[in-house]
Amino acid sequence: MDNNRTGKFIAECRKELGYNQKELAEKLNITDKAVSKWETGRSSPDVSMLIPLAEVLGVSVTEILNGEKIGEEKISNASNEIIVKSLRKSKSKILLAIILALILLIGILVSYPTYHYTNSISVNDDYAIKTMFRDRLDVENIFQYSCSKYAVKGEYIAYLYHDKEKAYMLLFEENELFNSRMNFVGGTAVKISEIGLYSMCESGKNINIFFGAEVVAKKYVYIYDDVEHIVTIDDDDFIDIFIDKNDVIRNPTDWCFIEQ
Repeated sequence: MDNNRTGKFIAECRKELGYNQKELAEKLNITDKAVSKWETGRSSPDVSMLIPLAEVLGVSVTEILNGEKIGEEKISNASNEIIVKSLRKSKSKILLAIILALILLIGILVSYPTYHYTNSISVNDDYAIKTMFRDRLDVENIFQYSCSKYAVKGEYIAYLYHDKEKAYMLLFEENELFNSRMNFVGGTAVKISEIGLYSMCESGKNINIFFGAEVVAKKYVYIYDDVEHIVTIDDDDFIDIFIDKNDVIRNPTDWCFIEQ
């Protein structure tokens, strides 16, 4: 449908019948502003209005859609042409929708791995790991020190660094797309010679990390399901990862203690 052509046709038919825009609008139970928009090509009649409009103007729906009067013998052919044109437009819209959907899908497929890569760091990238320590725990002098200890348990990796005042621990998780890269999980710090504990609940399990640097204690006890696990501290610097698959978060003071 050509809005301008259809609008002029409606105006011509209305004038032939001696109606003004308001009178035509009243017969159709619409506003004269709607009729004005039709006739100026700013909008087109709604599908529900085509038959009532055709009856009032004394023309066929085909003639309104075509924007001109057609002899009865040509109406059938004209209707077929209009239907074909409508189908072509519909196919074009469907094709455009498919193309847009494919573009969106490609964008998602590209952005998903890109997101995972850019939001992770390499397992062996010492500079990136230290930068993470600096940014997450606000340790400006971290670049002066080497990794003191690290621990691996399942998909989790914990790193320990320390200076003269504090021991710093950061926990990472293996990236789900790139096995050689990891995502930051969390971290904390504790004073030198003390034992630190970091606990978190994720995906139905508790992750607990005991760590320390230049510690005095020789062992600590980790209690799980009422069973005591006595852990010996073999070195002044240590880091241990324990995974509790019970997803109920418990107060650490209720299930662990340190023996000097």
